[in-house]
Amino acid sequence: MLDGSDACGEPLLPPSDIFDTVFAISGLYDSKLFFGDYMDDILYRNSPVNYLSDMPSDHPYIKMYNERKILIVVGQGAWEGPLLDSTRWLDDVMRRKGINGRVEYWGYDVAHDWCWWYKMVETYVPQLLG
Repeated sequence: MLDGSDACGEPLLPPSDIFDTVFAISGLYDSKLFFGDYMDDILYRNSPVNYLSDMPSDHPYIKMYNERKILIVVGQGAWEGPLLDSTRWLDDVMRRKGINGRVEYWGYDVAHDWCWWYKMVETYVPQLLG
């Protein structure tokens, strides 16, 4: 994955016994924005929309993902365009694969900015820790 929230999401989507919760904010979950149609093994392994799309729905990792808390949040305002598209794509792939992660879309006034990320953290971290 390719931005700040991606560092949070990365341990979830590849198999991992270390983390049981992922909270990703305003993430980019594919490599198209920076690499177009180019794909190699490194990009593929860091592009959840690609490797999850290729994963069979009965793959054992699907069960493992469903045993975790997955929360992905994105705004729909200024500077969120490519991130919103990528989040929608991931949301669609997760639904098709039966991955029960939660994706929250905040309002059209919610920009890709720290003040909103702080509000998202204040809103969701207590739920995730509780």
